[in-house]
Amino acid sequence: MKKKMSLPLRRLGCALAALALMPSGHAAPTDDTDLPETLRRGYVGPIVGPANDGAYARGTLGLIRPSYGRASLYVAWRVMHLPVGAVAKESHERKGSWLEGSAVSQTGADEIDAWLAARGALQQRAPAVRPDYFRPGKLTVAGAGEIDTVEGQCGPDAFAFATRTLRELVADASLKAADRLAWIAGQDAVFARCTWAPGKTAAPPLPALLPASAPARLKALNAYQRAAALFYGDDYVAARQAFDAIAAVPDHPMRPWATLGALRSLVRDAVRDADWDAAVADAWTKRQLRGAEFSAAVAEPAVRHRARADAALTEISARAQAAAADAALAPVQAAIGYTLRRALLQLGPMAPLRLAMEKLDRVEDNPYAMGTLDLFQQLYPQVAPDRPLGELAAVLRRHAWFDFIATVQACSDAPKAADAAACDAEHGHALARWQESKDNAWLLAALMTARQPAAKDLPAAEAARAVAAGRPEWASLQFYAARVLRAQGRGVDARAAVEAVAASRVVHRRDRALLEADEPGLARQPAVTEAQVRAEYDRFVALGSTEYRVRHLLVQTRELAHAALARIRGGEPFEAVAAAVSADSGSRAKGGDLGWSLPVYFAPPFADAVKRLAPRGLSESPVQTQFGWHVIEVSEVRPRLVPPFEQVKARIHEGLERRAGQGQK
Repeated sequence: MKKKMSLPLRRLGCALAALALMPSGHAAPTDDTDLPETLRRGYVGPIVGPANDGAYARGTLGLIRPSYGRASLYVAWRVMHLPVGAVAKESHERKGSWLEGSAVSQTGADEIDAWLAARGALQQRAPAVRPDYFRPGKLTVAGAGEIDTVEGQCGPDAFAFATRTLRELVADASLKAADRLAWIAGQDAVFARCTWAPGKTAAPPLPALLPASAPARLKALNAYQRAAALFYGDDYVAARQAFDAIAAVPDHPMRPWATLGALRSLVRDAVRDADWDAAVADAWTKRQLRGAEFSAAVAEPAVRHRARADAALTEISARAQAAAADAALAPVQAAIGYTLRRALLQLGPMAPLRLAMEKLDRVEDNPYAMGTLDLFQQLYPQVAPDRPLGELAAVLRRHAWFDFIATVQACSDAPKAADAAACDAEHGHALARWQESKDNAWLLAALMTARQPAAKDLPAAEAARAVAAGRPEWASLQFYAARVLRAQGRGVDARAAVEAVAASRVVHRRDRALLEADEPGLARQPAVTEAQVRAEYDRFVALGSTEYRVRHLLVQTRELAHAALARIRGGEPFEAVAAAVSADSGSRAKGGDLGWSLPVYFAPPFADAVKRLAPRGLSESPVQTQFGWHVIEVSEVRPRLVPPFEQVKARIHEGLERRAGQGQK
């Protein structure tokens, strides 16, 4: 299931009625998926989700299908093994990650701006090349030609470190003004390489060597600057040698950071394997090879790539272990741990994949808070681009939730002969797992994989019919049990199962089509009552009394958001910056304009920022939601107009009937 970019709107169960109530000029958001927070990140898209928050709180999963992605099926597994409604209460706020190793740090200031401000206090002349986090580039895409790209090159930590160092130099009374200016010139040379595109222009010069008469501290910093410039200029071998030379001096003031720099140089050199990249580009992009042909074409480069990565990991691990045991390197030990974990992600994904899968075994742990599900989704394709086979499959399927996913997904392409055989084998596996465990998840898997239902499947179908209606998997169990019952000549029982699901209103409107396909002419939903109409109107009124005219831009990193905010503060129109950088396709063409809306329709951090900015204002710093990082501007505020109940009750009634007919509550 593909993840779609969405507006940061918090859709509520009353959105359809709100649309009916809104007078002209007061348009509400038009998306009516009404998904709860847990389902809104894209792990489980609208097809999997229930009709609204209330339905999900009761635990419904709608009709689960074999074609769902791994993450969607994992969420379904969790929901089936947790107390009803538990997952609906979880937050997607990121608390940390395996990669970070701790809580995710948040800073309020843009590190480049802070560096330029500190620099400007001593050096009035602007740098020849304005520093940036990103390096521009080009990428050739089949069918699209050459497109512009950016690559993260100099991280915020580099600018923050430079700012701290400059402040220390300012506080050092033994240094002269000329000494500090010489260091600034060297740092300008380092940062000039952040935006330099190798192969396009000549490399910016390295920081100039200082004379022998320069202060010892300044010469030590100059050596580090020259090594850093080599690193940011992609000369990783020379950079590692330069960093190692510094780290070999026990009392060198930059020894901890040079140790880290050498390790990072080693990682980058190992990751950027030109031989492997060229082989993949030739086979995949140029010759359009796939499957076994692709594997054969890159077999020899793959062996060399793996050997190179293994050798690099061995050295990286040894260096990291030595650093962890060296108390003098305490200032950088956390960063070294991060670098080691990133190296494992890029060079040896099996180890962190196993770690992620072990954490996902604990269904009671929130997989979003530490990014565990993200980590699994990132690493799994590197280990097994297709369904795992042989020894790898045996290793991965020791995890019950992954075994469930592999079983169900085996039947997503069953029409092909080979896939049909695989599906039938998995069906037998699921039946055996259910019979030994009596776990409803395996009962569901057994019914979902019954490609050609037989008499041996009847006990599973009858067990499904006996499951309580309040269970999350109840609707799916009834639906797939009905297929078995129908195939075995029990059409009356099959229709009763499907009608029970349709009458329950716990399935999503998209599920209604499946129900109708199996059992045409399902009974209409019960009539909408006056009390329901009044309750819907009251919920609409309670949404709020003030509307805000808001525009925003959405990017995926804090650095990009700060860069966009700096452009706006520098005088560029908000609309132009949003049109250039925003990832929100719905508002980008309108300069980020979201129109008039109520805060309740936004994600909580976004809504809080909107209310703080009223009656008008630009956010002082980017705002993070589950969709990414936003720069927000409020331009106007007005009282909300709510029409009288008698004026709109007919439209509310019609909307509720339509939603009931679509299987929504």
